[in-house]
This record gives sequence, C-alpha cells and structure tokens, in this order.
Amino acid sequence: MRGLATGSGLVPGSGGVGSFPNVAVYLDEQSAQLPDRNLDVYAADLERIEVLEGPQGTLFGAGAQAGVVRYITNKPKIDVTEGSVNAGYAITAHGDPSTNVDAMINVPLIDNTLALRGVIYNESRGGYINNIPGTFSREPTDRVVTNYFGGAVPPNSGSINNNSVAANAINPVVYKGMRGKLHHSRAGRLAYGTSPIFAPVAPPPGATSNNPNVRPSGDTFFDDITRGYKQKAAFGSVDFDVIPKKLTLTLGTRYYRIENFETGSDIGSFGCEIYGPYNGIAPPSPCTLPESFGYNLNAKNLDKTYSGFKSRANLTWHVTEDAMVYYTWSQGFRPGGFNRAAAFILTSSPLYGLFTPPLAYAPDTLTNNELGWKTEWLGRRVQWNGAVYQEDWHGTQIYIFDPGVTGGLAFTTNGPNYRVRGVETSLVTRVTQGLTVTASGAWNSSEVVKTLSLVNPATGQPINILNPFGARGSPLAQSPPFMGNIRIRDEFPIGEYKAFWQVGANRQGGSYATTDRITQTLQGVPVAFYDPGFTTYDASLGVAKGSWTAQLYGENLTDTRAILFSSYTEWVKANTINRPRTLGLRFSYKFTGNK
Repeated sequence: MRGLATGSGLVPGSGGVGSFPNVAVYLDEQSAQLPDRNLDVYAADLERIEVLEGPQGTLFGAGAQAGVVRYITNKPKIDVTEGSVNAGYAITAHGDPSTNVDAMINVPLIDNTLALRGVIYNESRGGYINNIPGTFSREPTDRVVTNYFGGAVPPNSGSINNNSVAANAINPVVYKGMRGKLHHSRAGRLAYGTSPIFAPVAPPPGATSNNPNVRPSGDTFFDDITRGYKQKAAFGSVDFDVIPKKLTLTLGTRYYRIENFETGSDIGSFGCEIYGPYNGIAPPSPCTLPESFGYNLNAKNLDKTYSGFKSRANLTWHVTEDAMVYYTWSQGFRPGGFNRAAAFILTSSPLYGLFTPPLAYAPDTLTNNELGWKTEWLGRRVQWNGAVYQEDWHGTQIYIFDPGVTGGLAFTTNGPNYRVRGVETSLVTRVTQGLTVTASGAWNSSEVVKTLSLVNPATGQPINILNPFGARGSPLAQSPPFMGNIRIRDEFPIGEYKAFWQVGANRQGGSYATTDRITQTLQGVPVAFYDPGFTTYDASLGVAKGSWTAQLYGENLTDTRAILFSSYTEWVKANTINRPRTLGLRFSYKFTGNK
C-alpha cells in the first residue's frame, strides 16, 4: 500500500527466516498473516472488504505497518431464514475454462436467540500457462561440475527432458471449503535439494524437530524450523471535542510486548559430499561431521523480546456539513525475526572480518503524516475525497543474497531508511439516478534517504562492493509512480426487470521488481527487473428479476500481457502474468423466509 514494498526474496525457507508482510490480512477478527506471505482468503458470503491504509499499528499491532485488508463475513441472523446460490462458467483465451459454485444458508435455531449461518464453495480456475518441452545437458563449465567434479562431466550424465510434465494450462487453481458461524444475542518443515553424490543427513542431537528421522539420500540440505511470536498489548483511545460538532481531537496509543522465538535446525551436507574434498571417499552415513554445516538452533537460544509504544493522533475539522478536512500522525511496525545460523562471510570476501550476517533482525517502523479531505457537492451528487501524505520507513528489513560476498545462504537484516511522498484522490459522480461515474488515482514517489556507508573502519577507505542497502535516491520495489482506474455504471428498468451495464479501465505504471541491486543473473544482469506499466479493460451487463440475477462479463478485454511480478529465485527469470482475456456468465438466486 502506498508503495511500501521492497520485493520478496522468496527464499525456499522463507517460512523460517523471511520477514512478515507489512500489510496485515484479517478474516473478521482473525489474523491471516504468515512469514513472507498472507493466507489466500476465498471471498464468499462477505458483508464487505475493508482496506485501511497504514500505518495501523496502534489498533492492529505488529504487521499492520503499511495497512490492513479485512474480510468481514456476513453474520448469522437470529430472526430470518435465508439462503443463496451463485454459479458461473468462464472461458479464458489460450487456456482452460473455469467454473464456480457457492451456497449459503442462514437458519434461526432458537427464535430471536440463536442462529446458524453456513457457506460452502467450490471453484476451479482453469490454467493458462504452458510448460513447453525442453532438454538439458551438463557442460564442463557448469558450476556444479566445476566445484565438485573437477570440470569433468560425470559418466552417465546424459540429457534429461521434461516430457513427463510438459503440458498446456499447467497452472489451474481449485478452491474448496466451508465456513460456519453460530451466533448468540505455528510451525513449518521444508526439505529440498537432490543428488546421489551426497550422504544422507539428519537433525543434530538436542534440536527440536518436526521430523527427527534421517533424510533420504537425495536430500542435501533442509530447514526443520519452528518459528513463532507472542504479542501482548494494551490499547486506548480518546476523542475530545475542541469545538463541539466542528473540531475533534483523537489520541490513541498501544503498548506492545513481542517475543520472537525459533527452534529446530538447518542442515547441509556440502561438507560431506563423496566427491570434492573427500577425494571419492564417502563419509559416514548419516552425515554428522563438523563440516556438514549442521546447526542446532535450540543451542542458539533464539528468543528476543521487543516492547514499546505506537501511537496515533488525528485532528478533524468539519468545515461545513458537506466538507471535512483532517490531519493524521500515526505509527506502525512489524515483527523482527531470525536468520539461519549458518550464514557467514567468505574468507575471500571484501567484508571478511568487517561484517557478520546478524543472527536476529529487529522490527522496522513506519511514521505517517497525512492531510486529507472528504467533501460532497451539488446536493451530494458529487463526492470528492483525497489525501497528501509522507511516510518515513526506518530500519527497513531487506533480504540479501550475494554468494560471492556474503556466502551461499540468504539472510535478512535491518537496512536503509525510505521516504514515500504521495497524493491519492477519488471522485464519485451520480450523473443521473442510475448513471454513476467513479474514478480514483494515486501518485507515489519513493526514495532511499539514509543508507549505510561501506567503509573499512581500519583504513577509512571504501569497500569495493555494491551497496546492498541501495544508493540514496533509489526507489522502493513494486511501487508504480501512478495507479488509477475509472468505472461507468448505468442501472435502468426494462419492464419488470432491473438491468445494468458497466465498463471500466485500470492503469498501472511501471516499477522495479525488487530493491535488490546486488544479485545478478548468470548473464550478469541485475535482478531488479523493470516491469513495464499496463492498462486493462473490462465490461459487464446483467439483468435481475425478483430473486434471480444473470450477468455476462469480460475481463482483460484487450488480452493484455501484464507482468504483475518478476523474480529470479530459481536461477531463471520468471514472470507472473495476469489472466488473459476471460469471458463469463454468472447466475445468482436468493431466497428469504418469514421473519
């Protein structure tokens, strides 16, 4: 939100070592936030979706640094029986069709006292990405061949192919679930990496393990980590009418105490490979040698507590009955975390002896200053809102992966300070009784305002590496300078039917995928890819009568290929693209019994 993003490192073990998102997602009152991601909440039987721009640390605590998205579900009604069914079918250009169905029932169990509301859903979104057939052969210049086989491709290293998995539309998504409500008046494990040339590995003695067994011989390293945090807080807020019905001052603060903890182990068998340093002699199995890079996280006592206050102040002036201006000062933060204990600096690195990857990283903080307005004009047929703001992000948690300088494991640390200045506005115009035009736009400018200098303290000379914290003036990631949309909707009667049509457009400017300016592709290109801007168009029309509604819709009508995100986590550039042109049909039926 408001351009506050550095880009995700998408480390394979991000559940154990990654930062929390700085936008919190809530399903009603329950947080859906996890390290490096939020849960993908399926939107069914919702009353509304709230988008609260940040920081919201005073009310929602850690993780609501840049804002909050709240899915508010419909609550059981104690005085009415009602239900609904929604079904749809859609086709996607160059892809497979999609189907969806969901149903809701609300039943009073005890008149005016107790009610049950349930919803069930099943949606299948057809894939649209093709896995093209290909082959791969080892070359003497491959890094693994050079490092472990002396530049000679091992025997029996023939070409491999993806014939068994090559197919069209390989990215389908299926959502299935149910939810029930009754109304009256941690942990993760990850194993990855394969080769027959490494000895099996196991967690070290004394480590808390989700899987205490020796891993299969093909597993070269793994993270077996339990991570969590406990947050205790007390919140208070007071409103004071400086001038009754004209000028109101609101003050709020939150005392928080967060305990971060982590147990388990991270293991690698890179010191136990049969080839290389052991000259073809296999080490014991399982691999338990000191060189095996095995770390017992329990022995590191990874337990840190952070506490303090985050506050908010708001001054609201009702200039007239149809115009209000306000000033807000607010603070936000997100939890810290821990890195792999195995992170280290290579002896050949310019940073050797000067820097060590931190075992823990602290919370980062955000301070917002905002001046806004909410107004209505022409007999409340025109609504114009907006805000001008500056947000200061201090000690930003950033991800670093630079094998030639900081070793082969990624880590997170507190880095530079950023500043975001922006303007956002929205306009709603009721042209006629049924015709409405809605438009909104946001302009953001972000930059590094304080970075760390890389200077050898002994000599006073600059260290000859790229600054991982970015140069002054460099922007944040996934932060387009402009985002905007416009919607035109007309509702009108046709005999006994209620009809509507709607057209819309969305525009998003270009942005960089990450703030990482040091990691490069194998071809020497920085991974801070520039993802160009794009515009998409959609339209819909529908008709309703009584309990029935039917709707035709089209999304991405011009079949635009928009890059939503790009990364280089698997040693190849991967673009996440939007869904191609989709045309669909939706039906809805609702019924209400006696109250």
